[in-house]
Amino acid sequence: MKKSKKLITVLMTAILGSALFLTGCAGKPAAADVTVKAFYNLYILGDSTDIEKIALTKEEVAEKFEEVKTLTQSEIKANFAAGGLSISDDQLDAIYNSEMEALKKLTVTTEIVSEDDEKATVKLTTTYFDITAIDIKAATETSDEVSAMQLTSQSELDNKIVEIYSNKLVEGFKSAEPSTETKEEYFECVKTTYSVNGKNKDIYTPEDMEKFTTDINMMVTNQQ
Repeated sequence: MKKSKKLITVLMTAILGSALFLTGCAGKPAAADVTVKAFYNLYILGDSTDIEKIALTKEEVAEKFEEVKTLTQSEIKANFAAGGLSISDDQLDAIYNSEMEALKKLTVTTEIVSEDDEKATVKLTTTYFDITAIDIKAATETSDEVSAMQLTSQSELDNKIVEIYSNKLVEGFKSAEPSTETKEEYFECVKTTYSVNGKNKDIYTPEDMEKFTTDINMMVTNQQ
């Protein structure tokens, strides 16, 4: 299922709102490529290691992820409802968790292309999986299997569609393998100052955070 652009931005905004900072030696800001990779790892891979070393506690990270999970599942449920279908919490969890596991298989590299005292350009290269192909395969197989059942009860038909389609999506995500090819994008970053414990700390952040979060989401699901 596609993630909402708004949901991705919610996570990143929450992180920055918590006064996230990345520091290198002698209090200098970490290189822009380190920052960009940390954002990717947090959102795409669900890896908060770097952030937990920097500013956020495990509890704070868990809270942010739970917020995003709730919002994401609400959108998935709404997509089913738009088709007149109802999905259970267990089915939602299964779809969400399997997609997150698929994302964890991906790899990323970041490289500084240019940099000065205030700005930097970072190239991000990532593997991906084809979410559209997974969705189409799940929908096609669901249609074929349900049609063969020749069900006459609409409620029974709807329940079978949700059951089979959900299971097919989970199977698709679980069997998804990272691409052998990669996608790359260039992101402009700017040095931004945040107040942390009464002290100002500088970090490089993508100049357009919404574009950054949207682009990496589209890249890793082969929609760009």
